[in-house]
Amino acid sequence: MLHAMATTQASASGAWAHHRADVRTRIVAAYFDLIDASGPANVSMPAVAERAGVSVRTLYRYFPTKADLRRAATTLFDDLAREGIDGATLDTSNMGEYRRGLWTAMDAQRPAVRLQHETADGRAMRAERLDGQRAIVDAALPTDIASERRAEVVDLILALSSSSMFLELVDRMGHDPAGAADLITNVIRLIIEREGS
Repeated sequence: MLHAMATTQASASGAWAHHRADVRTRIVAAYFDLIDASGPANVSMPAVAERAGVSVRTLYRYFPTKADLRRAATTLFDDLAREGIDGATLDTSNMGEYRRGLWTAMDAQRPAVRLQHETADGRAMRAERLDGQRAIVDAALPTDIASERRAEVVDLILALSSSSMFLELVDRMGHDPAGAADLITNVIRLIIEREGS
């Protein structure tokens, strides 16, 4: 009986976590929609709640301040992509899977990606996450890459896998998001192999 209760509780817990992630994603997507429609200065928390289909109270439970919502918006696509990979750590073995998930999530919210390039608020969001992204890429790289070249390799990989490259390949050139992600992953693997030897 305890096993059955634990299984039921685990299932409920998993469903609740999925629900919370869904609500969080809807709120951030609504925030992007409103920024796209009226600019960042004109977005109110009640308007975000209405657009997301949640109460203002629920919105504030997830994001106590507008700054918290903005910070969550900076990591939305990365969070969605990480949900799709096995294990919590990003490394060279799962980077293709991660990038496919990332670029598929970005494709589903393409106006939000464009917005991060076209508005001052969006550019600030991208700048805020740069150091964190550098740390993630550096940790994922093999240790045999020379220390004097490592920072350059990290920045090159970030440039290749950036939302700018996504927009170039998918939005402007018309590539399929998953295919474009695989193309970039192959280029990154070649760079890692070359630098590691």
